[in-house]
Amino acid sequence: MTIALSSHQDKVAVLTSKRKRFACDIVSKAAVLDERVESRLVRAFCDVPREVFLDRRFGVRAFDDVSLPIGFEQVVHRPSHMARLLSLLRVEKSHQILEIGTGSGYSAALLSTLGARVFSVERIGLLAQKTRRTLDGHGFANVMIKTMNGLYGWNDEAPFDAILSWVAFRDLPKRWKDDIRQNGGRIVVPLELSEGQRLCLFESQGGDLRRIVLEKSAFPLAS
Repeated sequence: MTIALSSHQDKVAVLTSKRKRFACDIVSKAAVLDERVESRLVRAFCDVPREVFLDRRFGVRAFDDVSLPIGFEQVVHRPSHMARLLSLLRVEKSHQILEIGTGSGYSAALLSTLGARVFSVERIGLLAQKTRRTLDGHGFANVMIKTMNGLYGWNDEAPFDAILSWVAFRDLPKRWKDDIRQNGGRIVVPLELSEGQRLCLFESQGGDLRRIVLEKSAFPLAS
């Protein structure tokens, strides 16, 4: 019994150490400038087991910084890319976040762990149902999922402190402008611009949105 318990404890210790290395590595790749944001992201990536959001055949790759298929012709994005976008939101506890593209639920779980109430939109009904079961099975009760086109936002729960999109648009959807908090709200979305797709950050002030064009990106275009 003592030997079995010791073996289990050793496995837990190894897994914990591996998860910490993974979290530190992928957050460092995201080049987060704010130390507090960086520290909170590392803790979130440590606390949320990526493997439970993957198909079993890809569980062994949970600590790899790669995109992986989740069925329905969708993928769970590279963790370092996720860390980059999440860092731009500057999530605080009690924030309300609108997420466009629920996918596997991994990003929603990370946002939840950061203390946010998450309202996530997924256009594929069967994927939304599968993800709902995964989130419920691991205690992420403060994530709400709705099956609909993310273009229309989620006006019933507005205003949101931040909006995060995992799909690209040609223009910023008008409904989002109505859904974002008028002072201090942030929108992170890939947009198709004249120079190609770029990650964009919008900051709201007094009802106006200031756009900051960031790095090149390669997210799927919303259909």
